[in-house]
Formats: sequence, structure tokens, C-alpha cells
Amino acid sequence: MEKFLSELPSVASLKIPRYIPIDQSCHVQLLGFSDASKKGFAAIVYIRLEYPSKLSTVHLLTAKSKVAPLKSGNMDESLSIPRLELCGALLLAQTLNRVQQTLAKMVKISTMHAWTDSTVVLAWITAHQVQFKVFVTNRLNKITELIPSCTYRHVSTMNNSADCVSHGMHVNEALSHTLYWTGPEFLRQPESGWSSTSYNVMPLERLPERQTTTESINLVTVPTHSTDWLQRFSSFTRVTRIVTHMYRFILRIRNQFSYSGFICWSELEHALKVIAKVTQSHEFRDLIKILSCHRNGTIPLSVARLAPFLDTEGIVRVVGRMQNARSKEDFKFPILLPKSCVLPTLLVRHYHTKHLHAGPQLVSLLSVRFCILSSRSIIHSVIFKCMVCARQRVTRPTPVMGDLPNFRVSPSRPFNNVGIDYAGPLWIKEGRRRNARSVKCYLAIFVCMHFNPPAAPNFGGLWEVAVKSTKYPLKRVIGTQLLTFEKMSTLAHRIEALLNSRPLVPQSSDPSDLRVLTPGDSLIGYPLVALPESDLTSTLMNPR
Repeated sequence: MEKFLSELPSVASLKIPRYIPIDQSCHVQLLGFSDASKKGFAAIVYIRLEYPSKLSTVHLLTAKSKVAPLKSGNMDESLSIPRLELCGALLLAQTLNRVQQTLAKMVKISTMHAWTDSTVVLAWITAHQVQFKVFVTNRLNKITELIPSCTYRHVSTMNNSADCVSHGMHVNEALSHTLYWTGPEFLRQPESGWSSTSYNVMPLERLPERQTTTESINLVTVPTHSTDWLQRFSSFTRVTRIVTHMYRFILRIRNQFSYSGFICWSELEHALKVIAKVTQSHEFRDLIKILSCHRNGTIPLSVARLAPFLDTEGIVRVVGRMQNARSKEDFKFPILLPKSCVLPTLLVRHYHTKHLHAGPQLVSLLSVRFCILSSRSIIHSVIFKCMVCARQRVTRPTPVMGDLPNFRVSPSRPFNNVGIDYAGPLWIKEGRRRNARSVKCYLAIFVCMHFNPPAAPNFGGLWEVAVKSTKYPLKRVIGTQLLTFEKMSTLAHRIEALLNSRPLVPQSSDPSDLRVLTPGDSLIGYPLVALPESDLTSTLMNPR
């Protein structure tokens, strides 16, 4: 300690040349050395410059060292010298990778070379398809990931410039240590003279840290993009929940964080994106290759006009005219789905049931998040095959309709003239107890209409149609069951929102078209079944 303190002022005389003439060179290489001892391990990186008309030069760029890990204040006996040498090689790989990324903006690095005096580490790095213990395997994989194109060589301990750092030396010795500051002499020779020093190659069967195995069964997983497994499901909710449980199982096997208990909304959203991505990789294989590689290719006109692109998660989305809207990304850029596939059918069937067996208005409901090719044909097929709708659908002769009266075609404000009709009677239970008595109830329907004489329903054809439209989802949802007053009131409000969200004109399947007007726009400014706006109550009015 006294010698270190007495020699420490000598550091003030140290001068390191900071200028490296990279612009004058024609060939740039990164060279690294690593070494380890029981005290610690180190890595040194040099840059070698070749010139057209003079000898090559070598410059010190950076050096890093770490103290050997301790266990309970003492040296960790489980860390052998080969393991420490491997830690030094990993430290060198991390340093080379960081230097390469830093210099990539200024100069092109042609090659990288690394040296070590450990024959065991060289055998570990050059060994292929050999199972080692977890400590060694993890670090070998990290080295390969950081510097895959690096060439490893053997160097003697006397020529290893990292040896002085791993073993340590006093200040005066370090200042005059030419091997550390300028590197080994052979680096200034042509690259053809860099042959590794002679050493005994260790056979694979004698390598330490090999994984001892007796008999094992290998499970080979073949990746597939087929969506045949989706055909086993007839419910979109069920398939998303099953995919969620599969991902929970995978995360637990990998010892990663995983939710438990009830499935949350974020997990279902992730499952939906996974299923959509698998579907697109099978149906839009050529399109994804063109979009991911930015190469020229033929895209069908029906897809090209939608301006498809790949988002950050690898999902194909389309560009509409709502990019400046203050809405979620799913609304501004819907997910593109094909026609002849299982996922669109499951989605249409799910939305059809969720929105009380809705009809053609499913086009507008689905277009909020998805852009399905030929969606109208899929919706027609699902509604035609729905058994609940088939039982309620009856073919009746359609009479010739007369001309509309003048008050039906005269402009006026919504509900300026109101017509009321009662639909019923409907049966509900008085309470929630098992043997509750059944009583009658009625639905009041308010429709913009001219005055109607009493006891003359033939004058109120408009709200008779409204009664029919109300009973359409009501019968399909209730069936033969008896609801309580609260449940019947909730169902009536949902039917009210559904009827006031019907498009006033036919809905276009083009995602670039504007949203169609509905009766809800005259009431609250948007459809009643639309997603609520973001909560801005906690947002500062003046963020400054």
C-alpha cells in the first residue's frame, strides 16, 4: 500500500495520444485480448490501421477489468480458472460490440479478431453441438450473439497484453509496460503472419463443464403457419382464452412473469393479435415478404388500394382516412383479415351474438378494429346459418307500399313531433327468489311521427316498424326465460342503443370512407354502441 501511494503521483506524467488517423487508412480492424486470474479478469481492445504507402499502426482504444466475484466475503471456489477465463472472453465480446457500434457511424470495421491464452476457452468457443453446463452455455451463446463474425486465436501468455491487467502491477511498471500500451509486436506484421501460437488442442471428451447425460428424449417442434387448428373452435371467446392459457404455460416454463387467476383484458388482446398474426402469415405470405423486405412485387389490386403496411408487432394493417383522429391505433389502422379463413368467421359470429344478433350493421361494428375482405358475404353467411335467427325468420308476402304522407317527408328537428306506442305484454318476475310471481310489463317506444288518432294503429306504421325492430333481438335473447325487472330494463337499454346505432344509409366496406350517420349522432353526437371517449378528468388543462 505504501509503495502504491508513493508511486501514485507518477500518473501525472502519463501522456496518451488521443488522435487516431482513421481518415488516412484504407483498412480498419478491431483487435482484442482477454485474460483472467484468481483476482479478476480483463479485456483490452486495439484498433489497427493499414495505409497504402506505409506500415500499419496499432492504437489502444479501451480496456476494462472486473474483480473476481466473492461469496460471503471470500473467493467463490465454484469459479475455476477456465470459468474466469470465459468471463474475460465475455467481457471482451461486450467491449468489442460496444466499440463497433460506436465507430460504425464514423468508419467501416472490416474484421474483428480476438486472442486468449486459455486453450479450454478456445475449445469451448470452437466446439459445435456440444452440451455444456448452464454457466458455460449461457456465456457462449452471449459471445456468439454479440460478435458472430469475430475470429478467435491463441496467444502465449508473454504476448497477451491483458495479462498485466488481470494480475495487476504497480504504477511505475504500468507506465513503462510497452506490451499494454502498444500491443504485441506481431500486430504490426501483415495479417498472413498472425498464425496462432502452437498449443495442444484439447479433445472434446476431456473438456470440463460438459453436461453429463445418460438417455434423453428430444422433442422436435416444427414451426407451422397453418390455421387448421382454428377449425376446431366455433367460439371466438373460447379460442382466445385457450391461447391465453397456452401463453401462461409457456411463460411459467421459462420462469418468466405470468398472470394467475382470472384472465385480464390485456391477455385477451395479446391472444387476438397472436391469432391474427398467425392467420396473416398463412393467408398473406407473399404480401408480408414484400412489405418486410421493401422489395418490388405484385400485390392484388383489392389489397393494394387499402395501402397495407406492417406495424411494430409484425401485423398487417391498412391506412384509412382517420390518421389525425384522437383515437386508438386499432381504429386508425384496422387489422387486415382475409375472406376465406376461420378467424373472420369466428369474429363475425362473436359480434353477431354480442350485439343481440345484429344484421348488416355488423359491417360498421367490425370496421372499428378490422378490415375484412368481402365482409358482407361472410356476415350474410353467418346470419343465414344462425339457428336462433332462422327460427325467428319467417317468409311473408310483401304488399305494395303506398306513398309516404307529407309529414313523413317534411324536414323537422328530431323528436319535434313524438309518437308513442306500447309493446307487450311481456312477462317478468317480481323478484329474484325462486318461486317469484310473474307479472306483465310493457315497453314504451318513442318515434318521431305526426299525431295519431286514438285506436287507429294503421296511422302509426312507423312506430309499428319500431316495435318489430325491438322485438327482433328481444325474442332471440329472452327465448322462453323470465327476467327480473332490472334485467329486462338493462336489455331494453341495450336494444335502444342498438336501434339508435343503425346506419341511416348503406355502410361501405372501404376503410377509407367516413363513418356512416346513425340516429345516435342526432342524440349524443355518435352511435350509442361506440366506444366511450378517453377519460380526461385527470389531465392538466395547462401542462406548463
